[in-house]
Amino acid sequence: MRFKYTNQDILKDAKKYNNRRDWKKYSPAMYELARPRNRNILDQATRHMDRLPNNTVKKWTVQAIIKDAKKYQHKSDWSKNSNSAYNAAKARGCFEKAIKHMVPLGNIMRRCVYSIKVKDKKIIYIGLTYNFKKRIRTHLKTKRFKEISKRFGHSAIIPKKLTGYTSLDRAIFNEKKYENFYRNKGFKILNIAKTGGIGGGLIKWTKEAVIISAKKFKTISAWSNKFRSAVNAAHDKGWMEEATAHMIRPVWQGLRIWTREKIIEDAKKYKHRARWSEESGGAYGAAQKMGILNIATKHMTRPIVENTWNKGLKRPNKWTDKELKSSASKYSNLYEWRKKEPSAYATASTRKMLDKITSHMKKMKLYRFWNKKKVMSSARKYKTKISWQLNDPKAYNAARRLKIYNKATKHMHIAEGAKRGSDGRFEK
Repeated sequence: MRFKYTNQDILKDAKKYNNRRDWKKYSPAMYELARPRNRNILDQATRHMDRLPNNTVKKWTVQAIIKDAKKYQHKSDWSKNSNSAYNAAKARGCFEKAIKHMVPLGNIMRRCVYSIKVKDKKIIYIGLTYNFKKRIRTHLKTKRFKEISKRFGHSAIIPKKLTGYTSLDRAIFNEKKYENFYRNKGFKILNIAKTGGIGGGLIKWTKEAVIISAKKFKTISAWSNKFRSAVNAAHDKGWMEEATAHMIRPVWQGLRIWTREKIIEDAKKYKHRARWSEESGGAYGAAQKMGILNIATKHMTRPIVENTWNKGLKRPNKWTDKELKSSASKYSNLYEWRKKEPSAYATASTRKMLDKITSHMKKMKLYRFWNKKKVMSSARKYKTKISWQLNDPKAYNAARRLKIYNKATKHMHIAEGAKRGSDGRFEK
């Protein structure tokens, strides 16, 4: 990490505030730089500040949680805007009671079918979405529905949810069924794109696309972190076993239920919170949920760190300018030096000596310059558009940016279920 501020800058900025809360709120960058994982001058910077009374931290009671939950209609909105109350509801066991009034939403693999009808006219729009209210608001802002509203009146537009949130396949089937039903009754269908798309501008994962995506990872968790939508599609379609056949499976010792005693016993194996969190995340997370983190970590100490690369290591000897120059002279490029001697690099960066002592190093090429020749060369390696997009997205995006996409994909055949519609989405 390369800092552009000195310790003096941080201390000067801290003097503007009377307590830690205000400093963290209005100058978060400086506050983070002062913390032990970066500069370790937090105590020095906050020495003049007043300590806030304990009652400034809000303690969520069951009554306060339920009152706060009533402000929101969806769980996602509550979690996003009032996360402390949301987590407190789970910890206190009143979560189901708090969300009883909330309206469920769909997700990437669960959609509902809806219609927008013109009153007393045989005009209708059929679609599917994971958020009915939000989708209707979006429709009413479009040019098409503004003209309809102007022509027939705003009260003549009647949105209606035709089904609940169901699996993606079922939702697509229902959308086609309702479209055929109203067409046979003589209704004018307002849909521009064909029904069968998943809505929301997302790519529909085909079997080929899911398997190509899965082959890039060794574990299910790593795959899920990068391509959660692909994992959901594999579960929903029954492709999970085939897609993950090459992956490493963890050896489970049975489902472990963390009790208060087990958490405290496990915590005693570690000296620092960071190590406990990294090596026994289940126990650490359970301690947070049960509200006993401070009790479990009472014996732990805060490690002295120089920077984020050597987190948890002891502070090295103080670097002199001569030692920094000697350390830098051993390496031919900045990346190698930063990787092998991070404390020397960080100290040189803080003292603004990098340009002076790294002049002998080779400059590494940071960005790949895509031209027409390189894009075409990359495209020739793949037989389908979806496999090109997943395996070499930079070349794929460059082709669109350089306006040679059609030429680059001319030789490719269409993968089953991966054909793009007029709206840019893949459709069967």
